[in-house]
Amino acid sequence: NQGTQSAAGFKYEVRLSTNTAISASDLLLTTGSKTGLSAGGLVSASTYVKIPTTVKPGKYYLGLRIDPANTVKESFEFNNIAIFPITVVK
Repeated sequence: NQGTQSAAGFKYEVRLSTNTAISASDLLLTTGSKTGLSAGGLVSASTYVKIPTTVKPGKYYLGLRIDPANTVKESFEFNNIAIFPITVVK
């Protein structure tokens, strides 16, 4: 939380995409939630995702979207995503 006020609890999701424009139309791999976050606070999480066997080999992107429905009021909504390149092999 880079702000000066506490943030309410929030949801997150991990999606698989063929490009860096992670959106709600990309394949949803998992979801979760976290409790509130104090001003200036940090939170860490770990999760496992399973790539479905129907996904063809190739280069993809895992997108971690925080507060994907924008339910938490923020002064800047555009820093809630992290993107990680991956390669799917079979």
